[in-house]
Amino acid sequence: MPRIHAVATCLALSLTVACAPAPEARDHSADFDRLAEDAWNHLLERSPYLQNRQGTLVTEFPDLTEEQAAADVEWARSMLARIEAIPLEELSHEDALTLECLRWDNEITVEGEPFYWLQFPITPYSAGYLATFAGVMLAAYDFADTEQTAMYLELVGEIADHLEQLKAHTEGQMERGIYASKHALPGIVAMFEAMRGGVLRNAMSVAPERLEGLSEQEREDFQAALEEAISERVEPAVDELLAVLTSETYQTNAPDAVGPTQYPDGEAYYRYLVRAHTTMNKTPEELHEFGKRRVAELEAEMAAIRDEVGFEGSREEFHDKLRTDERFLAETPEDVEARYMSYIEAIEPLVDDYFPTRPEAPYGV
Repeated sequence: MPRIHAVATCLALSLTVACAPAPEARDHSADFDRLAEDAWNHLLERSPYLQNRQGTLVTEFPDLTEEQAAADVEWARSMLARIEAIPLEELSHEDALTLECLRWDNEITVEGEPFYWLQFPITPYSAGYLATFAGVMLAAYDFADTEQTAMYLELVGEIADHLEQLKAHTEGQMERGIYASKHALPGIVAMFEAMRGGVLRNAMSVAPERLEGLSEQEREDFQAALEEAISERVEPAVDELLAVLTSETYQTNAPDAVGPTQYPDGEAYYRYLVRAHTTMNKTPEELHEFGKRRVAELEAEMAAIRDEVGFEGSREEFHDKLRTDERFLAETPEDVEARYMSYIEAIEPLVDDYFPTRPEAPYGV
């Protein structure tokens, strides 16, 4: 009896399940829409560049702290979990491509988690973003009311915070034995010396005519507060960063070698960078070999051109002739325009093969 009772119970349960209404099919396209919107809002929140492009006044500068980097990784993990729950085959082609792009971006963020301290936010070729960003973001303010003056001062404070974070990151690297190359250091120092010499102050200063919409007292209060923010927050932050970079400790320990592979986990970081910047699972060695092969191919093409035109000199002499012969040099602005437009005119017939929609706005050189 116990066994019969058990079987009867199973049958009853089966019938109950079979008779129950089927669960509604999940709308994965709606899930995707919510995911894409969340991704865009997150990106917009973290990017002053995009905020400026959207016409939104920027009030925050990028947070470089380890805590923020960890928060970004956690966000990426949560996004990957949501992405995995959406079947590609149930999306349109365009949405499926977007989902795969989002998957890639978030995977790269998660993969980069171990390499926070190997990242160099200041280099001779990237440190200049600070003054450029500051100038562009601050220029967007029209000071229509005192709310904008408060926001402007907040952004100046954010720039000071950013500089302090650069110093903290540099000191954190030093604690781990990580230094910029001795070859790169003079360029980095020169960049921040230029900022201290007036570049940042010029970017942040506000001409009186920009404040015509405010009362005289509001203008005076704002200019006083701005001067205080620049002289007591921004410029001291640059000075403190420069003090670290020019210290005997940094100057002595800056290595002659370049690249991350000299540091622990540096080789893994280099391979990560290759994947992040090329989207290919290639090793640095493979890319180097590809580059050498391509250079050899170009050299062969140039040699063929030398033969075709009957040039009897060496490779170096041929290149020198290309750089100096007046036949190859533009003489007027109109000549420059014509040369560039000739390339555009060659490309124009092919554009429709690659892009379904053309912009309506005209363009030229």
